[in-house]
Amino acid sequence: EFGYCYFENIRFYAVTEGKQPSDTVDYDFYVHRYCYDFIVDGIYYLKRGANSVAVSTMYDWYYRMSHNTPQCYSGKVVIPETVTYEGRNYTVTQIIPYAFYSCPGLTSVIIPNTVTSIGNNAFEVWFTSDLSMVDIGNSVESIGSNAFYHCDKIKRLICRPVTPPAVTQEQYDYGETFS
Repeated sequence: EFGYCYFENIRFYAVTEGKQPSDTVDYDFYVHRYCYDFIVDGIYYLKRGANSVAVSTMYDWYYRMSHNTPQCYSGKVVIPETVTYEGRNYTVTQIIPYAFYSCPGLTSVIIPNTVTSIGNNAFEVWFTSDLSMVDIGNSVESIGSNAFYHCDKIKRLICRPVTPPAVTQEQYDYGETFS
């Protein structure tokens, strides 16, 4: 069990029943999803394959909350379709869960046509958010649960896919109803 940790530029391997040391484990399950491999123009990226990356964040949400660290995203964020790092081009295909979590200074975000999924709680904030404009590219197929939770200042939402993205909703039992 890794708990709430921050990892950078690291690969994990599992040796469990049916696994060999050379088998990589499910990155999203075993590695805390909130790490990054590199930064370009102030945006954190996590490699998702040989030629693709996901928008990530510097710290996991728990670390940021418990250590009162500065938020890594603020103002207007324009996510590019491709990014070049160390001479290699990567296509931006995802926004991981919690990538922009608890970034109340984020005012607008433009998501490119290459992104296919927006993770759970990706833009969630608690208490207040300055996010007022979101432009969702035409390839987004899914938006995770609570992706825009508490983003009640959004005045302009552009959703470009011809087929609306599937939106998942987790069910919580807190003894009360949230909308």
